Amino acid sequence: MNLGKAYRQLFELQDILFKQTLDPNTEAKDKAACARAWETLENRKRILRGRPLPGVLRPHEGKRSKPMVLPVPDAGEDKERKAS
Repeated sequence: MNLGKAYRQLFELQDILFKQTLDPNTEAKDKAACARAWETLENRKRILRGRPLPGVLRPHEGKRSKPMVLPVPDAGEDKERKAS
């Protein structure tokens, strides 16, 4: 299936669900079913985009860089500052 066609179908279905949910004649149980269907369509969009579920990817344990070492101030400079 063409990816663009799949997206169009998802958006068309979501548009239908949205209109059905806003219809004042729709019963509460049908609105709840529309909300569940909307969530399923959002999940399908995530899959088509190639995005994983949140929290699935973990940072890899690669080679760590060396920690940065800051220079230690000279003791003579400290005494000069205190004397001033």
